[in-house]
Amino acid sequence: MQYNHKKTMIDNIQKNEGAIALILVIMITTLTLVSSVVISLINTSDLISNYHISEAEEVNVQLDACIDDTLIRIVDDKYVSGDFEIDVGNVNCSSTISATVDGIKTTTSTATSTSDIGVWTKGVVMMVNVSSTPIRIDSYKDIIN
Repeated sequence: MQYNHKKTMIDNIQKNEGAIALILVIMITTLTLVSSVVISLINTSDLISNYHISEAEEVNVQLDACIDDTLIRIVDDKYVSGDFEIDVGNVNCSSTISATVDGIKTTTSTATSTSDIGVWTKGVVMMVNVSSTPIRIDSYKDIIN
């Protein structure tokens, strides 16, 4: 009896065709799932970045409202001093107005927004000349946090 090596090899391949097909299906499914997870993580990262940017912008806008409130208080009463707070939306704004020294008031205004994923704060220190008419801002410096 003669052993036919080619026939045995073909039989082995035919027996393993189902296993090879199953392995290919598993590999393709795995690649698809991994790709989907990576894409969803990238989208989540973009959403969080955009949220941070929008919160920072909102703090900037509300800080302007806080500065306006401080200046209006000084215009209404040149002798005003103390600590003041206003809440605008989800942003808390606090201002401190110093007593007048040589016709100058120092004001510090800070806006803070707090959410579940972070805290955003921005502040400004101003030197306001109340001895001039109208009042004048002599110095304006951002507080870097």
